[in-house]
Formats: sequence, structure tokens, C-alpha cells
Amino acid sequence: MAKIGVRKMFYAKYVSDGVYEDGAQFGKISSFNYTPTVSSVKDYGDDVVAEVSNEQSGGTLAIEANQLSILERAYLLGHEISDGVMIVKADDAAPYVGVGALGVELVSSVKKFVAKWYKKLMFKEPNDENATKQENVSFAHTSLEADVVPQTDYAISETKVFDSESAAVNWLMAKANISGSVLEILDVTSAAGTSTGYTAISATGHTLGTNEGYVYTINTGAVSVEYGDDLSSWTDWDGEDEISSTAGLVITLAVVNSSDKAVATGHATIVVA
Repeated sequence: MAKIGVRKMFYAKYVSDGVYEDGAQFGKISSFNYTPTVSSVKDYGDDVVAEVSNEQSGGTLAIEANQLSILERAYLLGHEISDGVMIVKADDAAPYVGVGALGVELVSSVKKFVAKWYKKLMFKEPNDENATKQENVSFAHTSLEADVVPQTDYAISETKVFDSESAAVNWLMAKANISGSVLEILDVTSAAGTSTGYTAISATGHTLGTNEGYVYTINTGAVSVEYGDDLSSWTDWDGEDEISSTAGLVITLAVVNSSDKAVATGHATIVVA
């Protein structure tokens, strides 16, 4: 995989192993780098290396934030906010939090979205660096660093690869215990069918799950769909059959769950034979 980007950081207060509260999305980030702490020990016998142990005891998560609001800083570092003022005290204690972000990678020229969730970590107070404006504007970011430690079950992180950004975001939101979901986007294409007046539809960007299926509607323009919309009045599609239609109209395709609620959608201008 070739790494080509990073986006959308989420965080939440650690309650216990795998349990979080008060989750939120962080502001924009420009880097998200984890460095493991590895203890390497070699055991020698008969004048050669007999055994090698490389154990990861945790690590350091370094983040470059385009902006760090005082609310985010207070949350992550255990400071108090009073009447819009952040009060930093010598005995403030940063809470343990879980943190995740979305990496973008290329696999055989196809984008993949890699969601990473670090289960338990504690941030350190960042430097407060400022400089006067020069002849040419330069942008400065805030560097944040956190100590990553294992949970009581020794777990440090989780990583999962997704075909769509929205599916990866939904996974991270669930990890941070953030309610709601993001509608996944389908890449829908229409091509001339094998019979006159028919179109061949294809869709990528979402792998059908258990009890999920396709539905569609055809109109003069794309139909707006929100996550969880009831699409029980739309027409079922098996994902293969060609559809009778008129060139120039727009098909809006959606994936629905067992309750006919939308989880993904996309549209295309219809082409017929």
C-alpha cells in the first residue's frame, strides 16, 4: 500500500477496556504518526543467539494539528474552562483517551481507507510557539504528543481497511461512542444494455452486508437521501438485471437494511441501448 493522506481524527475519554464516552471529532490534522516502544532482548547459548524477544510495551502518538481549540486542548489535557477562559493549573491531570484517524492508501491504483484506533493514551502539554508575520505568510501547526499504553488485556490498537471513506468514518465514530452514522457514497455507472431501451447499472463503494439490498428510483434529477431515510417505496434491484428506462433521466440507487432504511446512495445519468 502507498500512503497518500490522513484525515478525520476522533477522540473519546477512556472509561474501561473498549468503553469510551464524550466522543468528538477533532479539528483538521496534517500528520498522525505512531512510534512503538519495543524492548529487544536476546538470549545466548553455545556462543550464538538462541532466542530473541521483541515486545511492544506501548509507544508515542505524534499529531500535527492545523488548529487546536481551547475546548479540545482542555478536554485532552484536563484543564478547566470557565466563562470561555481556559485555566491551566500545575496539578491538572490529563485523562486517558482513545484516539483514531483515517489514513488514505493506494492499492493497485485503487483508494483504500485505513481506520486506526489507539485504545488508551495520555496527551502531554504542547509547546506554545508564536512568531511575528514575515514578508511571506507561513503556516504554523500545533504539535501534540501522547504516551500510548496497553489496556489491561494488553491491546494497544485496532486497524481496519475499508473501500469507502464513509464506512471507515462510521467505524471510528462507533469506536468513540459517537451516535449517528454517515451515509456511504456509491459510485454508480450506467451503460447501454443488451436490449433496446435498457440500461446496465453497476455500483461500487459498498459491500452488501447481511439483510442489505439495492433499491432505486428514476427521476429527472438525483434524489437527495439521508442516512436512515425510509426507502420502502423505491423499486428493488437484484444488482444484476438491466433496467428499462429513458436516456437522460437520472437513476438514484441506494443500499437499504432489513428495515428499508438507507445506508448508502449514489446516482448516474441513464444511458440506454
